[in-house]
Amino acid sequence: MLTVQNALQTSVVCTFVLFLKLLFSNLYLGHTKNKAGTRVAEDTYQEQGGNLTADEHERRKEAQDRAQRVVSNDLENIPIGLLVAWGSFDAISYSVVAMGNELEAAIGAFIALLAVFTGCRVLHTAMYMSGIGLARSLVYLISILSLLGLVILSMYAAFK
Repeated sequence: MLTVQNALQTSVVCTFVLFLKLLFSNLYLGHTKNKAGTRVAEDTYQEQGGNLTADEHERRKEAQDRAQRVVSNDLENIPIGLLVAWGSFDAISYSVVAMGNELEAAIGAFIALLAVFTGCRVLHTAMYMSGIGLARSLVYLISILSLLGLVILSMYAAFK
């Protein structure tokens, strides 16, 4: 039997996974900036790109640009995703009595939708870093649809 505790556990684990994903993306961006030699002046104490050929510099700059787009995309999508997820959790947990027999189904839907969103965000980053375009777009669409599902679930719970 699924309980509100299971929904809370899922929320905490998914938040942790997304935090680690954001941390990894930001650290990777710093790494690519370092390799491309584009760190800010006060960070020149760190080893930088050095004497690179024009082709190598361009390749490293492209890697940095890709990493920057990953971080930007994360910052556009993950905060609102977590806000929607925790709002959905609140709506369900405050509607326990009103939902009655439908509570377990709502919790199951919540867990599934949040797991899909989290998995899609991790896959999206892996595909972005690998340059896989079409599949990345599909994964992005699925993540947005899972958030839409969470919003609908929240509305249902709030007005039950």
